[in-house]
Amino acid sequence: MLGVLCVLWLVPVCWTGLEWWIILKRHGINIGLFLCIRLVLLGYFFGFVTPGGLGAYARVLYLQRESGEPLEKCLANVVLLNTVDFVSLLVLSVGGAVLVADRFSYLLALSVGLLVVVAALFVLFLRHEFLAGVLERALRGRLASFLKGRIGDSEGLVFKSLPSLRDMALPLSLSVIGWLVMFSLFYGISLVFGINAPYGFVVLAMALASVVGTIPVTFYGLGTREAVLISLLALFGVSAEVVVVVSLFWFVAIWLIPSIVGAGVSVVGGWSELEEVKNS
Repeated sequence: MLGVLCVLWLVPVCWTGLEWWIILKRHGINIGLFLCIRLVLLGYFFGFVTPGGLGAYARVLYLQRESGEPLEKCLANVVLLNTVDFVSLLVLSVGGAVLVADRFSYLLALSVGLLVVVAALFVLFLRHEFLAGVLERALRGRLASFLKGRIGDSEGLVFKSLPSLRDMALPLSLSVIGWLVMFSLFYGISLVFGINAPYGFVVLAMALASVVGTIPVTFYGLGTREAVLISLLALFGVSAEVVVVVSLFWFVAIWLIPSIVGAGVSVVGGWSELEEVKNS
């Protein structure tokens, strides 16, 4: 099992790297696919060691350094990636909420409400200049001293050459597939521990639990995600202990191992590069 886990983490990491690389290309930011995967690993590490995973936004500084693009544009691109992933997760979570609506109706309301709000903000981000102004004012305010003049002088850089909604169709599709791959890994681990629940239910339940796990009240969703899974898989007679063990194995494969690899990447070159960015 441990040997398999040491390999499985590569699948979602490389898939996320491919998804982000396509978004970068459609945003007019040109870096190599291998470098993109490296930045994904750095994001895993910095997100793992900071509250709420906010450290993952350190990728913005690396991206700005490697691409030579304005910081606002790089920040907008990382926001795009994160939003695409969250929207696709919410789409899957609605499916899970529908399956258990007769028992947990509030989960359906939560998933649909979040999907509507986040999707609307996503459309605004791509089509209107309002959020661009808000983001640029934030950058030029409290973060200005930290970034030490790395923010460009021209207006509208955040929205410069942003991809269209049509351009984001492929990344959204890849993101949905990526989540399905990650949750399929959870299903595979669950089979090893004797969980006898339908594939579709397990995958969509995991999507629903992952949405709840994004609430920043615990470390990387640990505890909140398991609480939801325990309630949902109890419908198939799965004990809480087994659910926790399976979830922890999945957590190691999907989050912990990539974060450790990302730490190694940061030691090889990441920390020194970040210091150069901050001090330049």
